[in-house]
Amino acid sequence: MSWPFFVTMVTGRSDPRSSPNSLGTVRRPHIGPSARPCRTSPTREEDVFIPKHRVRAALDGDLVSIQFEASSGGDQRASGEVIDILEREASTLTGTTKVKGGTVYVLPDDAKMSQRIFIHESESGGLRSGVKVLVELGAFDSFRNAFRAKLLSTLGDAEDPEVLMQALIHHFNLPQAFPAAVEA
Repeated sequence: MSWPFFVTMVTGRSDPRSSPNSLGTVRRPHIGPSARPCRTSPTREEDVFIPKHRVRAALDGDLVSIQFEASSGGDQRASGEVIDILEREASTLTGTTKVKGGTVYVLPDDAKMSQRIFIHESESGGLRSGVKVLVELGAFDSFRNAFRAKLLSTLGDAEDPEVLMQALIHHFNLPQAFPAAVEA
């Protein structure tokens, strides 16, 4: 099943159809066995439906410029497409490597990340499948329909509990050590 994206409007509660372009934050509904499409805010006017094929390279949490589409018939839901990505919420992410045909792909730990990610052969350093890595997202490669990524660090075997802890620390941007005052 392909899940839609929504953009929560940043510019206020005005009717989105009164302005051709506006700013918003991309939010993707929770994915999982009990997931269902939902609005991202309590007021319907603040949510704009963005079909997956019109999200471009925008990721969950990104600040984007969107263009509204004319509503068809009795559909009251505002819809549109992402025109530009103004600010990325996160430029790094953790994931597990999968090697296929000499290309190293990264399967992101974040379930809301639906786009594919690959590490260029010259930067992969002989990675094998099943390795937890920290990568920095680069440009979106429309030919491969995937993000290029730069390998920042190899955390270790994806099944190792210590490695999983390190991945969580990176994912949630937690400090890796206690401040000196706390340790004293």
